[in-house]
Amino acid sequence: IDTPFLHDGANDDYNEQLFCLLKFLESGHPKRRVAVIFTKKDMFRGDPDFNPKDQLRDYYPDAWVFLERSNANYFFVSAVSDPILNRSGKPVPPKGYDTSMSENLIEPLRWALNLSV
Repeated sequence: IDTPFLHDGANDDYNEQLFCLLKFLESGHPKRRVAVIFTKKDMFRGDPDFNPKDQLRDYYPDAWVFLERSNANYFFVSAVSDPILNRSGKPVPPKGYDTSMSENLIEPLRWALNLSV
């Protein structure tokens, strides 16, 4: 889930898309595993009270019911933990960016592949 979009408030079209996606997943294999990955964690460092999981629950209760039934796992990740601003003012990776400058990207992969730490 694009966390800035989620942060900006509820959206009827997104609610319907999310609900339909989760309904489709629920109609599939009964032993499914579901994870929600919230992106762009770096954008919310200045708002320590913001919790994307709570926001999802509050704005999209129909989707939340499915996720609770599915015992979903939640991850808050950042591809670039400390981006810089380019000349246009958009966040970009710093010069010399390395994947070690990411945050929490490995955890969802470990979960998906059932790998221990």
